[in-house]
Amino acid sequence: MTKFIALCLVLGILVKIQSPYQEWFKAVEMYYLGISCILVAIMAWLLKKTSFIAPFDWFAVGALLIWFYRWHQFYRDDAPMFFIFPLFFAIVTALVTFFFTNQRDQFDQESIEYFKYFSNLIKLNTGFIAICVLLSLFLTDHFMFYPITMMVFILRYVLTTCLENDNLRNIS
Repeated sequence: MTKFIALCLVLGILVKIQSPYQEWFKAVEMYYLGISCILVAIMAWLLKKTSFIAPFDWFAVGALLIWFYRWHQFYRDDAPMFFIFPLFFAIVTALVTFFFTNQRDQFDQESIEYFKYFSNLIKLNTGFIAICVLLSLFLTDHFMFYPITMMVFILRYVLTTCLENDNLRNIS
């Protein structure tokens, strides 16, 4: 999820230094760009013509763009969440990508079976989690719902990427 990590870092830094460039992300065009990214991700999931990983990146980027645009209408520009949440997402996503996704070739079969078990839980269904993330974008009174659902989304991303490599091993 390199696009998501990069966008989180850019947003977090622009907000922290109170750059005038953060106004670009408050423009309505970013809202529509976010919707477009989410639609691309949904189409990629439905068509299954791409890697399992690419739709996660596009969906996360789209959700972040919509979140940043919408929530600035309800909270002050200097609210700590606009700096902390993006940097938190960037750090967590980078760490889990490094420690889990890039190390997936070293997992033993028992670990892969645990990943499959957690992956098959109904609570970790990608569609259900994506809907929860989308709903959280519009629940501005509950400001912790978005980061919690994004963390579950990132967990789902980790499970999917770890299992994608196992699926490729089983095919060949």
